[in-house]
Amino acid sequence: MDTLDLVIEKRNVYRTILHSDQGFQSTSHANHKYLAHLGVIGSHSRKGNCHDNACIESFFSHVKSECIYLKSL
Repeated sequence: MDTLDLVIEKRNVYRTILHSDQGFQSTSHANHKYLAHLGVIGSHSRKGNCHDNACIESFFSHVKSECIYLKSL
């Protein structure tokens, strides 16, 4: 919810789709209530199906490999 607070300071998030995994933070009642209050549409990957989010997982894998891990050396 802290991240959403940072976003709503800069952008109108009404009718935005927020996709996340099945983690306890994103599936909590408080999170669903907050998203509804903001007018954000929650979307979740199916439980145990990593392929639902494969494109973004691949993107962040490349970001980590090329931007973060190379600078850590």
